[in-house]
Amino acid sequence: MSDVIKVILYEWLERKLPEIIPRELDIGRFSEDFTNKILVITGFRRVGKTYLGLDYLNTMASRFNRKQVVYINFEDERIPLETEFLSELLPAIIDAFNTQPVILLLDEIHQIPGWSKWLRRLHETTDIRFIVTGSNSKMGTSEIPTELRGRYIEKHLSPLNFREYLRFREARFDLKNIKYKKLDLLRLQSLLDEYLQKGGLPEVVLSGEEMKNEITQSYFKTMVSRDIAERYQVRKITALRALLKLMLNSKLTTLTKLHNSLKSMGINISKNTISEYLQMVEDVYFFKFVTCFSYNVKDELQLPRKSYIVDAAFLKYVSPRLTRDTGWLYEIAVAHQLEVCGFNFNYWKARQQDYEIDFVVRDELKVNKLIQVCSDLDDQYTLQREIRSLLTGSQELNCRELLIINQSLEKKESYEWFSYKAEIEFIPLWKWLLQEVRL
Repeated sequence: MSDVIKVILYEWLERKLPEIIPRELDIGRFSEDFTNKILVITGFRRVGKTYLGLDYLNTMASRFNRKQVVYINFEDERIPLETEFLSELLPAIIDAFNTQPVILLLDEIHQIPGWSKWLRRLHETTDIRFIVTGSNSKMGTSEIPTELRGRYIEKHLSPLNFREYLRFREARFDLKNIKYKKLDLLRLQSLLDEYLQKGGLPEVVLSGEEMKNEITQSYFKTMVSRDIAERYQVRKITALRALLKLMLNSKLTTLTKLHNSLKSMGINISKNTISEYLQMVEDVYFFKFVTCFSYNVKDELQLPRKSYIVDAAFLKYVSPRLTRDTGWLYEIAVAHQLEVCGFNFNYWKARQQDYEIDFVVRDELKVNKLIQVCSDLDDQYTLQREIRSLLTGSQELNCRELLIINQSLEKKESYEWFSYKAEIEFIPLWKWLLQEVRL
């Protein structure tokens, strides 16, 4: 096993790192500020976690050298998924390089049994700075192993936000004056449409059109077979795939609806199994499930959950039906941006009237902002429906920060509904997405 480690280490010394386009998440800053903490980077597979870590190692190699900043990829098929590999790792590095590493970047280490106890021991007994990546929420705040509690800081990496997307596409605009430059505004809107349709997975964005479908399909297959089926030992792969296809073609999720749909397809699995599969899907960050906001816990549990896909590329290249719904693509983009900014959010539905608000942004039970998303406000009926929903929710949830994100309208105006008055801000989606992101 020591020989395998040394081969991997010498390959690391010879490896030429590709040119890396910077992301807005600066892990160097966090690593320097929290030198006594393990830095855990979580996120869906292929969103750029490894490149983010390698970019930092490349920077640090100029301060130290390649032998002191070491990268190990635990998805390398030569690495046995055995605890013994970890036991031999540090002695093998010291033996091969004649020095203890200053920084260890451990990619997808959670696949090795006993990894958390090993990591805690080295964290407590050495001066090594550890950076760990994982494409499973068991690496994250809610499910981090007990051994690492209080010893780590987590940063979640999402697919590209719109500002990063423009940088990857090498598109630059004078945003302060863009509304006076019609050609630039049309170009920006065209790039936004591409972003909404094809998503922000870095490799997909940088690939030619003929490869985008193939790459996205391969991500989906690997996620199903390796991240879910293999890791959780799922036997009913057909049922899992059918469930995912159903979810890719729907906005709201309920166990009963999913159970009945699968049953009509001749797939008989229990609601408990479906619930377990949904948890697995969320664990690997493929979907984010959002509940209806209510002060009544029972209502929150019983009402349908909205299911936001991690990236729109999977809608376009795996199950394209919803890509024709521009309003839903707008909503997905807003959900992603709110998540990147670290906000807690739900949707809201009135108890009696047919009014709904897309995003309730909150701290615990205190509602800070209500956001409605609508791609087209030209139709007066649609405009009035959105306004009435916001005013109804504003009064019931005691929140006067009201926003409608749309295609092109930008203004602030006061409205009244059944003697209740409030001001509503309108902002184009492109402008809202390009606002400062707080990390």
